[in-house]
Amino acid sequence: MSETKMKQLFKQVFGDTVYNYYQKARMEEAAFLLKKAGYSVSETGYQLGFSNLSHFGRLFERHYGMTPKKFTLAG
Repeated sequence: MSETKMKQLFKQVFGDTVYNYYQKARMEEAAFLLKKAGYSVSETGYQLGFSNLSHFGRLFERHYGMTPKKFTLAG
């Protein structure tokens, strides 16, 4: 199966691109690590494979509408 065909089938089945699906899963895991596991923002970013914490923060904010730090402090 070609890469293009696989990407088309993935989007058809899951309703999103492989990249977006993966990033959404990473952000959900980040939220869990920040809230439930008590990880710091930097620990969470590195745990999820981000070498650039600014990039992690931007993606997290885009997904949740607030920075990881604010998310941690919110109720």
